[in-house]
Amino acid sequence: MPAFRRRLVLNKIGARVATAKTRIVQPLSHLSSFYFSVPPLTRLYCSASLLLTLLSSPTLATFLRTKVPGPAQPPSFSQGPRHPTQSPVSLARPSAEPEGLLPPEQLAMHAPRVLRAFEFWRPFTAGTFFGAPSLGTVLRIYGAYTALRHMEETVALSPGSLGSIDDPVLPRPSASRRLKPERRVLGLGRSASSAWRASRSPSSPPSRPQSETDREGHTARGLAEASSGAVAAARSAETLTFLLFQFASLSCIAGCLKLPFFASSLSSAALYHNCRTNPEAPVSLIMGIKLPQKYLPYGALAVDVLHAQALRAAVPGLLGICSGELYWFLTK
Repeated sequence: MPAFRRRLVLNKIGARVATAKTRIVQPLSHLSSFYFSVPPLTRLYCSASLLLTLLSSPTLATFLRTKVPGPAQPPSFSQGPRHPTQSPVSLARPSAEPEGLLPPEQLAMHAPRVLRAFEFWRPFTAGTFFGAPSLGTVLRIYGAYTALRHMEETVALSPGSLGSIDDPVLPRPSASRRLKPERRVLGLGRSASSAWRASRSPSSPPSRPQSETDREGHTARGLAEASSGAVAAARSAETLTFLLFQFASLSCIAGCLKLPFFASSLSSAALYHNCRTNPEAPVSLIMGIKLPQKYLPYGALAVDVLHAQALRAAVPGLLGICSGELYWFLTK
């Protein structure tokens, strides 16, 4: 009887483990595989955007402050004595709005502080931070993700960016091996030795060793893997050049126009660059609307203006189109 109960307990534990694996482990493994399938620069940029959004969340900061108690503050005696007939509610100070662990003021672009206080992180955080946690922020990060991923996977490479790809399997022959004279059969010349071999077996062609065939197969696979890896690395390098140019140009424009953040402008620049690469390709929108890809950035501007009910909402998109056109003019 105890053995039967022990078997029942083990079966229940096994069922719970299988349920936990189905509900928790498998979704996490799928999420991990999707995360690492994203190109490296797109993964890094979107991860930084999500991290800054979470760190600026007041809800997360309030939760952490309640779970992690801080040092007790000493009582303040700066206020004078309260009259007995005075209500304590009248002396209550208005509570300040809760701030996140990383306030947006520390992330905004501020040219004097960058130049005088050497806060060189501000151009990068200003181009990465999309705002406080909200549905609009998630949609903007998703738009940047789609534009940067499309660029990193399909960007046209400049001539000579791949260099030369060597054979990763077969070693190069040495000079002594190349200069070694050919061995001849019975002192005959090359044509005579070839005729002698043909006369020995005229019906069957000379067979190649199996090891040489396998080595050539490994060589072809190695060259394919090396070429695909080289193309992916070259496209990531092109995308990195684009991002650094956008950070530099948009930080200068934002410093002159007193704009604190320009992440939306960077996303618009990536979208404009993708549309310039293949301008006549059709794009399917909601309700079955199709239009050429070259009109997509301007359609996004119209959507931003209609959503905000103000013309100034088009300023980030216009800055992104201008910086994207400048990069296209200088590189293409």
